[in-house]
Amino acid sequence: PPTPAPPCADLDLHYLALRGGSGLSHAGWPGPTASVSELERRRLEEALEAAQGEARGAQLREEQLQAECERLQGELKQLQESRAQDLASNQSERDMAWVKRVGDDQVNLALAYTELTEELGRLRELSALQGRILRTLLQEQARSGGQRHSPLSQRHS
Repeated sequence: PPTPAPPCADLDLHYLALRGGSGLSHAGWPGPTASVSELERRRLEEALEAAQGEARGAQLREEQLQAECERLQGELKQLQESRAQDLASNQSERDMAWVKRVGDDQVNLALAYTELTEELGRLRELSALQGRILRTLLQEQARSGGQRHSPLSQRHS
Protein backbone atom coordinates (compact mmCIF):
# COMPACT_ATOMS: atom_id res chain seq x y z
CA PRO A 1 0.00 0.00 0.00
CA PRO A 2 1.18 3.52 -0.70
CA THR A 3 2.76 5.37 2.19
CA PRO A 4 1.15 8.55 3.54
CA ALA A 5 2.61 11.89 2.67
CA PRO A 6 5.69 12.83 4.68
CA PRO A 7 5.08 15.07 7.72
CA CYS A 8 7.17 17.87 6.24
CA ALA A 9 4.39 18.64 3.73
CA ASP A 10 2.30 20.06 6.58
CA LEU A 11 5.20 22.33 7.56
CA ASP A 12 5.58 23.49 3.97
CA LEU A 13 1.87 24.28 3.76
CA HIS A 14 2.11 26.22 6.99
CA TYR A 15 5.08 28.15 5.60
CA LEU A 16 3.20 28.92 2.38
CA ALA A 17 0.19 30.10 4.34
CA LEU A 18 2.37 32.47 6.32
CA ARG A 19 3.97 33.88 3.16
CA GLY A 20 0.60 34.68 1.63
CA GLY A 21 0.31 31.87 -0.84
CA SER A 22 3.42 32.54 -2.86
CA GLY A 23 5.14 29.43 -4.08
CA LEU A 24 8.70 28.31 -3.69
CA SER A 25 11.19 27.96 -6.42
CA HIS A 26 12.33 24.75 -4.78
CA ALA A 27 12.36 21.71 -7.12
CA GLY A 28 9.29 19.55 -6.84
CA TRP A 29 7.03 22.37 -5.72
CA PRO A 30 4.67 24.22 -7.98
CA GLY A 31 5.72 27.54 -9.32
CA PRO A 32 4.77 30.95 -7.88
CA THR A 33 1.19 30.72 -9.18
CA ALA A 34 0.24 27.76 -6.98
CA SER A 35 -1.89 28.74 -4.01
CA VAL A 36 -2.33 27.05 -0.65
CA SER A 37 -5.69 25.64 -1.74
CA GLU A 38 -4.07 24.03 -4.80
CA LEU A 39 -1.43 22.40 -2.61
CA GLU A 40 -4.13 21.33 -0.18
CA ARG A 41 -6.14 19.84 -3.06
CA ARG A 42 -3.10 17.91 -4.32
CA ARG A 43 -2.33 16.66 -0.84
CA LEU A 44 -5.93 15.53 -0.43
CA GLU A 45 -5.86 13.80 -3.83
CA GLU A 46 -2.69 11.95 -2.84
CA ALA A 47 -4.26 10.99 0.46
CA LEU A 48 -7.37 9.84 -1.40
CA GLU A 49 -5.29 7.74 -3.80
CA ALA A 50 -3.41 6.23 -0.85
CA ALA A 51 -6.69 5.45 0.91
CA GLN A 52 -8.12 3.95 -2.27
CA GLY A 53 -4.99 1.80 -2.63
CA GLU A 54 -5.35 0.65 0.96
CA ALA A 55 -9.04 -0.08 0.34
CA ARG A 56 -8.19 -2.16 -2.76
CA GLY A 57 -5.54 -4.02 -0.76
CA ALA A 58 -8.01 -4.64 2.06
CA GLN A 59 -10.66 -5.78 -0.39
CA LEU A 60 -8.21 -8.17 -2.03
CA ARG A 61 -7.20 -9.50 1.39
CA GLU A 62 -10.86 -9.93 2.31
CA GLU A 63 -11.48 -11.94 -0.87
CA GLN A 64 -8.44 -14.11 -0.12
CA LEU A 65 -9.63 -14.69 3.42
CA GLN A 66 -13.13 -15.56 2.22
CA ALA A 67 -11.69 -18.07 -0.25
CA GLU A 68 -9.52 -19.53 2.52
CA CYS A 69 -12.57 -19.71 4.81
CA GLU A 70 -14.60 -21.54 2.14
CA ARG A 71 -11.71 -23.94 1.54
CA LEU A 72 -11.41 -24.65 5.26
CA GLN A 73 -15.18 -25.16 5.56
CA GLY A 74 -15.05 -27.68 2.72
CA GLU A 75 -12.11 -29.43 4.36
CA LEU A 76 -13.97 -29.49 7.68
CA LYS A 77 -17.03 -31.01 6.01
CA GLN A 78 -14.89 -33.71 4.39
CA LEU A 79 -13.21 -34.47 7.72
CA GLN A 80 -16.58 -34.70 9.47
CA GLU A 81 -17.91 -37.06 6.79
CA SER A 82 -14.75 -39.15 6.98
CA ARG A 83 -15.01 -39.32 10.78
CA ALA A 84 -18.67 -40.30 10.57
CA GLN A 85 -17.78 -43.08 8.11
CA ASP A 86 -14.94 -44.24 10.37
CA LEU A 87 -17.24 -44.29 13.38
CA ALA A 88 -19.89 -46.19 11.42
CA SER A 89 -17.27 -48.63 10.18
CA ASN A 90 -15.88 -49.13 13.70
CA GLN A 91 -19.39 -49.59 15.06
CA SER A 92 -20.11 -52.11 12.33
CA GLU A 93 -16.90 -53.97 13.16
CA ARG A 94 -17.81 -54.00 16.86
CA ASP A 95 -21.31 -55.21 16.00
CA MET A 96 -19.89 -57.98 13.82
CA ALA A 97 -17.47 -59.01 16.57
CA TRP A 98 -20.36 -59.11 19.05
CA VAL A 99 -22.49 -61.17 16.65
CA LYS A 100 -19.59 -63.56 16.12
CA ARG A 101 -18.96 -63.83 19.85
CA VAL A 102 -22.65 -64.40 20.57
CA GLY A 103 -22.83 -66.81 17.65
CA ASP A 104 -19.81 -68.70 18.98
CA ASP A 105 -21.43 -68.82 22.42
CA GLN A 106 -24.66 -70.11 20.90
CA VAL A 107 -22.80 -72.76 18.93
CA ASN A 108 -20.95 -73.84 22.08
CA LEU A 109 -24.23 -73.91 24.01
CA ALA A 110 -25.90 -75.96 21.27
CA LEU A 111 -22.99 -78.42 21.28
CA ALA A 112 -23.14 -78.74 25.07
CA TYR A 113 -26.90 -79.25 24.89
CA THR A 114 -26.49 -81.94 22.23
CA GLU A 115 -23.83 -83.72 24.25
CA LEU A 116 -25.99 -83.52 27.38
CA THR A 117 -29.08 -84.93 25.63
CA GLU A 118 -26.99 -87.76 24.16
CA GLU A 119 -25.59 -88.56 27.60
CA LEU A 120 -29.09 -88.47 29.11
CA GLY A 121 -30.26 -90.83 26.37
CA ARG A 122 -27.43 -93.25 27.22
CA LEU A 123 -28.30 -93.01 30.93
CA ARG A 124 -31.98 -93.78 30.18
CA GLU A 125 -30.99 -96.81 28.11
CA LEU A 126 -28.64 -97.99 30.86
CA SER A 127 -31.32 -97.43 33.51
CA ALA A 128 -33.89 -99.32 31.42
CA LEU A 129 -31.41 -102.17 30.92
CA GLN A 130 -30.69 -102.29 34.64
CA GLY A 131 -34.42 -102.36 35.35
CA ARG A 132 -34.92 -105.28 32.95
CA ILE A 133 -32.00 -107.14 34.51
CA LEU A 134 -33.39 -106.63 38.01
CA ARG A 135 -36.86 -107.78 36.97
CA THR A 136 -35.40 -110.85 35.29
CA LEU A 137 -33.38 -111.67 38.41
CA LEU A 138 -36.38 -111.22 40.65
CA GLN A 139 -38.48 -113.45 38.41
CA GLU A 140 -35.82 -116.18 38.40
CA GLN A 141 -35.55 -116.01 42.17
CA ALA A 142 -39.31 -116.27 42.52
CA ARG A 143 -39.35 -119.38 40.26
CA SER A 144 -36.41 -121.09 41.87
CA GLY A 145 -38.02 -121.69 45.17
CA GLY A 146 -38.68 -118.54 46.85
CA GLN A 147 -35.27 -117.88 48.19
CA ARG A 148 -35.03 -114.25 48.41
CA HIS A 149 -31.69 -112.75 48.44
CA SER A 150 -31.10 -109.16 47.78
CA PRO A 151 -28.91 -108.39 44.82
CA LEU A 152 -26.43 -107.06 47.35
CA SER A 153 -26.11 -110.39 49.19
CA GLN A 154 -25.74 -112.20 45.88
CA ARG A 155 -22.97 -109.97 44.91
CA HIS A 156 -21.05 -110.70 48.13
CA SER A 157 -21.45 -114.45 47.78
